Amino acid sequence: MKMLKGTIMITVVIIISTLSLLILTITSAVVGSYKKSVDILEKRDTSYAAEAYGETFMYYINRVAELALNYAVNYYFTQEGTLKHDVPGQVSLLLSPDYEPGNIFMNYINKVISKNQAWDMIKTGIEILLKDQCYKFFSDAGSFIGLTVNAGGPIYINRVSLLENYIKVLLQGKVSSRLESIQVEDWKLNPSNVLPDGYTFYITSTESSTGESKVKRVLRIDCEISFDKNNFDSGNMLSLNSPVANSIFDILNYALYTNGSFIANYNFAINGGNLFTGGNFTSHGGLQLNIENMAVKNNFHLGTTSNPLIFNDTITVRGITYIERNFERSGRTRKQLSLDMNKVFIGGNAYIKGKGEYIFKELFVKGNVELDGDVVQEANVAIENKALVAGDIIMTSYSQIVVKSGAELVCRNLYVMNSNNKIILENNSKLIVKSISNLSVVENRGGILSITNLDPSFDLPLVFKELENFKFLSAADLPPIVPDDPIVPQSIDSAVDLTVAPPKAFVVGENCNAGEIETELRNRFISYGISPVPKPLGLHVFARNNITVSVGTDIFNGQLIALGNTLNINSSSGNPFEGVKLEYSPPTLYLREELKNLTGYSAPNLFNSRLISSSKTQLVKIKRWNMVIK
Repeated sequence: MKMLKGTIMITVVIIISTLSLLILTITSAVVGSYKKSVDILEKRDTSYAAEAYGETFMYYINRVAELALNYAVNYYFTQEGTLKHDVPGQVSLLLSPDYEPGNIFMNYINKVISKNQAWDMIKTGIEILLKDQCYKFFSDAGSFIGLTVNAGGPIYINRVSLLENYIKVLLQGKVSSRLESIQVEDWKLNPSNVLPDGYTFYITSTESSTGESKVKRVLRIDCEISFDKNNFDSGNMLSLNSPVANSIFDILNYALYTNGSFIANYNFAINGGNLFTGGNFTSHGGLQLNIENMAVKNNFHLGTTSNPLIFNDTITVRGITYIERNFERSGRTRKQLSLDMNKVFIGGNAYIKGKGEYIFKELFVKGNVELDGDVVQEANVAIENKALVAGDIIMTSYSQIVVKSGAELVCRNLYVMNSNNKIILENNSKLIVKSISNLSVVENRGGILSITNLDPSFDLPLVFKELENFKFLSAADLPPIVPDDPIVPQSIDSAVDLTVAPPKAFVVGENCNAGEIETELRNRFISYGISPVPKPLGLHVFARNNITVSVGTDIFNGQLIALGNTLNINSSSGNPFEGVKLEYSPPTLYLREELKNLTGYSAPNLFNSRLISSSKTQLVKIKRWNMVIK
């Protein structure tokens, strides 16, 4: 019996031992399988994460390439679409001075190169600038172009390391694995090429939730920066040497814009940009204009004074001058006027009185022109290319007209009231009139004087015909501006771009006055942790109706746009002779977008006939996309 009990006990022990060993074996297998499953999942997750990081990275890389192409096109072309005439020097370092826009222009004009050769050189220059900006971005040197993104405020990204940091923040919490790094290697299709043709990106993501060694996946992307010259649209190119006024139609190109009349302070100055008034433009003395284009929908009046505190008038308009009614310089004074204008249209009469130098490259007057000097201080008019006067020219006293070599002056009748006037015809110039009252005042230096019985044929250039029929933007063209912003005051809104130096700001509202603008800017910058408001500051004021600002001797950087009838610039110093200077600076792309969001105004796309959009050309071509096991 005892032996039977012992046998049973031994059997039980054996069974228990066997079961324990079996359970231990099963447990070890399960744990091992679990660890392997976790490892597989983590490898899968890191692979998915690397793909997500790669797709996000490539989205921004394509945007960088598009910005680089925009930069390259802007290097060669003005906003009006004409080839620039300057030599900035950047292409000289990358290729040679022959590829600079100004040198291409001069060589084309002088018939050193053909139009097709000029276009080939422009395309080559654009391609090298595109690759140069991409190289500066990807080598982390910092490019001249960059992305403006919003991450609790505008951030400017002009190098790959900044983009890497932004993507880490952007996808944090959205992707299970962490972006560890983005490494860049450049390569050339031909060793002799000046700049890289493409780049290899290694995008590394990691996962370490098991507490052991990191699970790492590296995505390799090979990209070629490609510029297809055949897809670059030169067929719609405007003539390389023809001035165009497309920028007149974009109000963001204006230093000063109002649909009403404007009375300039004494010694008032504008440098850069365009000028528009829907009513009269009036100056009482000391006007200093150095601008691109000017459009005045009524009279342009220059007053004169002998006050020694008032400067001489100096007016330079490099592009288009459009005056719908009369050009008037009234009063006889010792003050000098220096006027230099390119293409000029005057829809009424031109009254040129007093001492001055008046240079017109092209002049079109629908009415009469009256000249009157100031006691041996002549009113000197020079015609450099063409002058067409539908009415008569009346020369009263001490005035002079010089028709430059190769230029032409056409009018109905030319009345010379005194022998102290003079008309000079330079070599190969032409004077065509129905009659001239005093031939003795004509000094012919090899020109042609033609008497005809026909009235002048008044054929305007296309740009002036467009301006005659063009409706400039007014308050009625935009919806009411309703600020939705906690920043005080509630009546106006603003946006700030801190990515440029000096910083720039837009202030918008139905009406904008000095006190509200000051309060809005102070509170806006405080919201960014900045106090006081930075100086200098590029300030762009956009009112659907009216603007009133107070300025002493300070230079106002930016622009003033009032779609209503009132734009007042008051002197805050109390001295009316100290002068006010408006220095135009264009709004940044970020501010343009903010203005569109706040007001609904969208500037015209001036490059749509020339710049290839991403839908037409592929700037970044992916050559390889695969995981690398490391």
